[in-house]
Amino acid sequence: MAKKGLSIVILFVLLAATAILASCDRTSLERYGDRIADYRYAFFRYACDSFSVDAYSGERETPFASDGKCAEEKTEYTLFTVRPLGDRAVSEITVTFGGEEMTASLAEHPFKGTYSAEFPIAVDVTSTELSVSLDGETVALARQGMSENGVDGEYALTLALSECEEKRKTWESYEILLRVSENTITAAGGWYWYVGFLHDGETFSVLVSIDTGEIAAVRG
Repeated sequence: MAKKGLSIVILFVLLAATAILASCDRTSLERYGDRIADYRYAFFRYACDSFSVDAYSGERETPFASDGKCAEEKTEYTLFTVRPLGDRAVSEITVTFGGEEMTASLAEHPFKGTYSAEFPIAVDVTSTELSVSLDGETVALARQGMSENGVDGEYALTLALSECEEKRKTWESYEILLRVSENTITAAGGWYWYVGFLHDGETFSVLVSIDTGEIAAVRG
């Protein structure tokens, strides 16, 4: 083989090897980022005798649609849900994100007796507390679903991808929902990562315990 031809072959092999190594270095969140329609990585809560406040934060496709295809555009968001108790009334919420103060009116849910507001910005993934003001009263929401040895979204996604590796080969297309989720079904409680794969009009889902990193349930 001519030296020029040999050099081309070696260059091709080196480029291919570099591409493979670069792919291996990427996390599951990076490699499947174009399929993740909603990554809800943080949940916060505050409760007292007169009201409770829940907030979850992350990034999702825009527009959001559970259709098995992830849109290219993504938008950060933080959604607050306020539940007044007794005769407590709420109308406005103020939050500080990265030193910037933002205020929004709370919209009442027609059936649930709750009020909500959404901001087009996400909290830092490492945040453990979120300060908000409701009609002038400031409270601190504590991060939920975190423990010293708890697993993160990267771990849960990698585990779920492995669980449905063979099934994914048969799907025409799919999008992924990766969300911190509270167990409100059983008395055991606890926090989990919900990993849902929406494909071909169906859903395959894996529930991973944040505390133990074990799969708690598989559906689909």
